[in-house]
Amino acid sequence: MLEGETVPVPLTFVAAHLAPAEDAFERRNEDWRGIVERLVFSTATTTNHEEDSERAALLGSSTTTGEEEGEGVFTAGSGYLFLAGDLNYRTSNTQPQPADFARFPNLDADASDPLHYSRLLREDQLIREREKGQCFHGLSEAPISFPPTYKYKLGARDPPQWKFVHSRWPSWCDRILYLGSSTATVTPYRYDALPLFPTSDHRAVALAAAVVLQSVQAGPSDSGIAPATDVQQQQPQPAAAPFPIDRDWKRKRDEARRKELVVGGLAYLGLTWEGRRYLVGMVIGGLGAWFMLRSMLSV
Repeated sequence: MLEGETVPVPLTFVAAHLAPAEDAFERRNEDWRGIVERLVFSTATTTNHEEDSERAALLGSSTTTGEEEGEGVFTAGSGYLFLAGDLNYRTSNTQPQPADFARFPNLDADASDPLHYSRLLREDQLIREREKGQCFHGLSEAPISFPPTYKYKLGARDPPQWKFVHSRWPSWCDRILYLGSSTATVTPYRYDALPLFPTSDHRAVALAAAVVLQSVQAGPSDSGIAPATDVQQQQPQPAAAPFPIDRDWKRKRDEARRKELVVGGLAYLGLTWEGRRYLVGMVIGGLGAWFMLRSMLSV
């Protein structure tokens, strides 16, 4: 590679929905560990089309040839990592009691008010667990300057109607974290919560940030002169993964895919009008076939 040549810096985006409930912070930590151990980007080549891959997932076999290799989220291209979603970390380890309702933050409170949301942010499980080294190792988060994103009453359309339900502690469940390196830095500009949708009890969050998509690679020049020894390599170095990749990740991924297809099929049949029509049609067709077969055998 020529001196001064630019190389692309990859970006990895992970969407996650971790375990719910106030007391399940340790399960959420384990969910993060599972992401690091089993979210692998395969480098093996495939010989069949995508349809064959789907069929192989159902049958429990693999369409890959050769040795199965892959990179985890901490080594995928040695670039940027963004983790976003309903991470579900709460502001208490127990559900609120009636006496706690008076401590819920007031969305209209001034920063000096004891009911300002910043007081509750001090109890945030994600910040606590990350500082203890239990989750999201090496990842960063822009400063939080918005109210809790969960749990709101459904049906509210305007900000004056946004109210927290009393069955859950108001919490910053929805988060965006990121990871760069010494030479691939993330510069956050704005981190905020979006308006509440009437059909949701969450407020989604958004992050505006700047990243460098190309880095300068120091290397031998076309003149044959070696680069100076004090020239720092500009290729981003991968962060150390807190957990090793699970050696059995491929089998576990196939199992998860099969379960996903089964659950998705059942949800389609039971929760959608189109699926229910198919289900009713199959039941009627099955009963009709049974009565026809019974009448033929009784003749």
